[in-house]
Amino acid sequence: MIRLSRMVLGAALIAAVSASTVRAAEPDKLLPANTDSILVVNVPQILGSEIVKKYALEQLKQMLDGQDAKKLLGDLGLDPLKDVETVTFATCDTKIKDIENTQKLAIIRGTFDAEKLFKTAEARSKKEGDKFEMVKDGNTVMFKIQPDNNQPPWYATVVNDKTVIAASEKKLVSATVAAAAASKAAPIKKELADLIKKFDAKTSVFAATLLKGKLDDQKLPAGQGMPFKLDGLEKLLPKMETATISVKVGADCECRSHDWDEGRGVRNRSSGRSRRDHQAGQAARYARRCQRPARQAAGRHPEHGSRPPPRAPT
Repeated sequence: MIRLSRMVLGAALIAAVSASTVRAAEPDKLLPANTDSILVVNVPQILGSEIVKKYALEQLKQMLDGQDAKKLLGDLGLDPLKDVETVTFATCDTKIKDIENTQKLAIIRGTFDAEKLFKTAEARSKKEGDKFEMVKDGNTVMFKIQPDNNQPPWYATVVNDKTVIAASEKKLVSATVAAAAASKAAPIKKELADLIKKFDAKTSVFAATLLKGKLDDQKLPAGQGMPFKLDGLEKLLPKMETATISVKVGADCECRSHDWDEGRGVRNRSSGRSRRDHQAGQAARYARRCQRPARQAAGRHPEHGSRPPPRAPT
């Protein structure tokens, strides 16, 4: 009994130490105050995962080793597989029905040669002025990028040797450069900051969005041969206040959470049950199984063969 107690105490201490070493994600300091949706990609975590190393890394290297890409990256002094750390996409005052005219911002963090990046962009603007043009907003110099598909232009600039930004509006680029100079904490809404801090900083991809009031008039497509009705889900849309998703890429790609909050508690979208109900159900099933008589023969568990009984749910 004493030995078992020591084992339990040791496991608890290990769990506590492990939990304390997991660093929570922090909102990027350059996020605008009116940000309401973010998506963060942890590039080193994805590239370092076993599944990417096994199935995708060589193909990525071959693609970047192509003649055109290799020259451009050489001119930029950039190795995307080593120099880029995180890519954060954000939208501000998101309009679900008019996403094209919603303010968008991309923040690329890493290790860059700022002077090379700027000089290469400047040289390109002289050759391809119709697609890549140097412009100014006040004292901020940036580059206007015009997509081939007649989509609205983007504006990009090099902030410093750690940061490159791109945005859908010139004013947003200028404001972000000013925020970088101020070095203040992100002024975003507390609700969004709290959602971001719930994620593990080592998560491969995570996203969070504030939805309150944005889905009040949203309609789902009717009919189209669907085997189920969407009326119930459509009624829930106005009640949704936040949504989060996180993905951890390891030996297998695993979606670790996909939750939405309707103001009455967090629910799991795949099951429709609250997380507390799900965990309580797991615990109850485990307790019932542990109360069954130990029917062992020849060292084999009656239900699991040579395998040990299932572990307690966490």
